[in-house]
Amino acid sequence: MQIRKVDSACVSELAALAARIWDGDAARLERDFEHVAEDPAQAMFLASDEGVAIGFCLCALRNDYVHGATSSPVAYLEGVYVDAPYRGCGVARQLVEHAKDWALAQGCRQIASDCPSDNASSMRLHAALGFREAARIVCYVAPLE
Repeated sequence: MQIRKVDSACVSELAALAARIWDGDAARLERDFEHVAEDPAQAMFLASDEGVAIGFCLCALRNDYVHGATSSPVAYLEGVYVDAPYRGCGVARQLVEHAKDWALAQGCRQIASDCPSDNASSMRLHAALGFREAARIVCYVAPLE
């Protein structure tokens, strides 16, 4: 397995994986990720096995409030995904380790993340990676008339 920092040359591979967990529009994600690849405040890492993309991690610097954080900036895991056949093999851990190394190089002292409250597998992954729960929130929205 190989993990590399994503640049514009491999954005399409990342977008194809990300489309599996986000909105499904790989072409739009590819355009978005091209901008991310050029942004020094964000980093994307791609895991490949024998040349086939199997997982990714997207990390960004946040200078605004992050639940439970006591420093700023905070590295924030915006997304982590590993194809089902490769789960439980340490791919996510290696991706997140690359993100942590990048975050340390950016001067961060903490890394944070979130997941939906009904995603038990993501909660187990975060716990296994050393994250501790910082907060639970319920979000609301109301129309303006």
